[in-house]
Amino acid sequence: MGDFLSSIGRLQAEQQKQVQEFQLTEKFNSLDTRVSNLESVISNKLISPQVISIYNDLYVPALRPLRQVAKLLLWVSTSSTTIFGVSTESMQLSFDPRDNSIPTILLIMQMHLYSQGGLQTEGIFKINVANSQEEFVRDQLNRVVVPEGTDVHCLAGLIKSAD
Repeated sequence: MGDFLSSIGRLQAEQQKQVQEFQLTEKFNSLDTRVSNLESVISNKLISPQVISIYNDLYVPALRPLRQVAKLLLWVSTSSTTIFGVSTESMQLSFDPRDNSIPTILLIMQMHLYSQGGLQTEGIFKINVANSQEEFVRDQLNRVVVPEGTDVHCLAGLIKSAD
């Protein structure tokens, strides 16, 4: 009789684990569907990107694991947004893979720098670019846009000057 009850207990525990895994999968699928729908609405210009904001999950620690699986849409209101010349403490924050809170724009610039092979580029933080190019990219970054084909030296210089 004891073995029978023990087997039933194991089966119940396994069933509960499967139900929890199913519920978690359903939540992630639902989240992915909502993000896809939102991306579709944005790409069809049905709403402007400024109405979308990413939460600062510093205040909601239970949501931090979602960063590993969710697609994050990073938008900042363009009303008098400036990135350069303000303290990093006043900027919108996101979290890097090591759970450090970092200004979102710096993470975006870092991703572009990495994706263009910036870390393998010789003199990446030493070579300066023309002021006109840097000013153009700076203006675009104030709109939270990294222009395609931005020189990695320009990005590196702006990362250095972002504080």
